[in-house]
Amino acid sequence: MRVFATDTATVEITDHGIGMDEHYDGIVARFTEPEMTRVEEAPGHLVIDHENRILYAADTGGGRVLWFDIDSGEAGDDLRANDPGVVHQEWNDADWGVVAEGLDQPGGLALYGDHLIVGEWGTGMLTELDLEGNVLYQLDTGFGAGALYGIELGPDGLLWVIDNNSGVYRIDP
Repeated sequence: MRVFATDTATVEITDHGIGMDEHYDGIVARFTEPEMTRVEEAPGHLVIDHENRILYAADTGGGRVLWFDIDSGEAGDDLRANDPGVVHQEWNDADWGVVAEGLDQPGGLALYGDHLIVGEWGTGMLTELDLEGNVLYQLDTGFGAGALYGIELGPDGLLWVIDNNSGVYRIDP
């Protein structure tokens, strides 16, 4: 537990679960457009291309993957709700676009050079795309619908995937 004091209050900050993270020093910018749709219990990941300053986001309910130029747009309304020390605001007029659509509840994302790997929650498929949205490769994990939870590229360049029903698996090229 930590205590955080502001000009108007003293607030007790307590850990809230896995990872033991406190978020009292966080910065959150919520894009006001486009509208995205969440699928309950499904993952909806983000991945950032630091070199090109592009954020990729899984719009699980919309069946698409979007890109956002993180250097565009401007600050909007303050959305902070009694959360001291946290910057939480709308971000308006950012440049954005669609990388791919027609996916079955895309959730997990991993960026590998100029390729984006998408884990589809709705099917258990892994789809590799170029950054223009062209499908380069697909792999059926065999996990089925509602099980492909997360994907991550390890430091060894291998893909790690989570089957929400049975564990973590490595996919070798």
